[in-house]
Amino acid sequence: MATEIKLPPIEDRMKALLGLVAKEIRPCIRCGATIYIVYHNKTHRDSPYTDDGVNHFLNCPHAAEFRKSK
Repeated sequence: MATEIKLPPIEDRMKALLGLVAKEIRPCIRCGATIYIVYHNKTHRDSPYTDDGVNHFLNCPHAAEFRKSK
């Protein structure tokens, strides 16, 4: 008989992972959502992520305000 392993909910595991890799955790200056600033070695840039592991620029209602004009 196999023993069933009880894992915490995926949301809690994602928050824990982001907490380990984020260089900063703070609220978004426009919408107030908690964002995790993660540095990417490949692109040498910081990216904001939300609790669910999605890039915050994809789900922030004010994302267009952060885009730089070319």
